[in-house]
Amino acid sequence: MVGSWMTLSLLTPLSSEFHRAKLPAWKHSAAFFRAWTRKEAYVKARGDGFSHDSSRYAVEFQQTKTARLILDEIDPSAPAQYQLTPVVAPPGYEAACALRISPDQALDLKIHSWP
Repeated sequence: MVGSWMTLSLLTPLSSEFHRAKLPAWKHSAAFFRAWTRKEAYVKARGDGFSHDSSRYAVEFQQTKTARLILDEIDPSAPAQYQLTPVVAPPGYEAACALRISPDQALDLKIHSWP
């Protein structure tokens, strides 16, 4: 189980509250790592790394076919400029892709396997 200190230091208060309220306890670790992976994809797409304070932006952490940046307190225009997409990963792992993209474009991510 992910420690509460980790959750509190890496998720926004909004994310932490939603995380605890909407998910049964046994799903908290998976949701935390899903959110962390999406946040990591976002800051890499920005080129900021984790100098972009991770407690100041929130991503969806539900297990869905789409993901989104919910808010960025440092750059309020970011949710309209970045698209997050979950990437299929082996069981027990999470992966995500983030791109800066205009709102009228759609990201169509295709995963190919090589022998």
